[in-house]
Amino acid sequence: MCGVDGYPDGWVAVLTGTSVGDETTVLVAADFADIAQMITNGAASVVAVDMPIGLDRGQRRSADQAARQLLGRRRSSMFTSPPEVSIAAETHAEATALAAADTGSGLSMQAFRLFPRIHEVRAAITAKQQPAISEVHPETSFAVLAGQPLDHAKKDLAGIVERVELLEPHFPKIRDRLLSTPLKGVAVDDLLDAHAAAWTARRIANGTAVVLGDTDRRDSQGFRLTITA
Repeated sequence: MCGVDGYPDGWVAVLTGTSVGDETTVLVAADFADIAQMITNGAASVVAVDMPIGLDRGQRRSADQAARQLLGRRRSSMFTSPPEVSIAAETHAEATALAAADTGSGLSMQAFRLFPRIHEVRAAITAKQQPAISEVHPETSFAVLAGQPLDHAKKDLAGIVERVELLEPHFPKIRDRLLSTPLKGVAVDDLLDAHAAAWTARRIANGTAVVLGDTDRRDSQGFRLTITA
């Protein structure tokens, strides 16, 4: 099982087994294609990545709406994914105009800045690889893990402690990993988010994951329009 989060120089991945106590390793990759290759070569049976994959047309994704409802007071951590028609745009102005024409509302700069990463993920996988490769949102995973939205932001010290305490029963060595020599450029919250994604990857493999959004609809590339937690 592999949980993946983006960081400035690429992707940080937590590779683990299906059970608590299974060996867990952390690695980084410059290109998502290297992560996706884990499915092909059998290094991982599930890859859960914090990045929009399936993109809707003509409306906002129901998965985003469901995730915001689940997140409650932390709903601001969930930005709206771009409509599929907008991701060909080269400027934010063009992208937000296309989004507005398609859905009736514009596009945040945060979403626009993810376009290269979205293209990278979508180019590296095929629809047939889903749900073995699934989209996750770490704050959603944390909310499901805790049974409620978290109290603190992930970059705050209290938020880091809150997330470590939630993850530790599932990844017993996580404190040692955080205290060991850090990976260059990988922030603590990136590493915690990758562990949350790995927790969801285990749930996908075990058939216990929660799937948010319309499970029947697909985008033009055949990708699912769902978020899994």
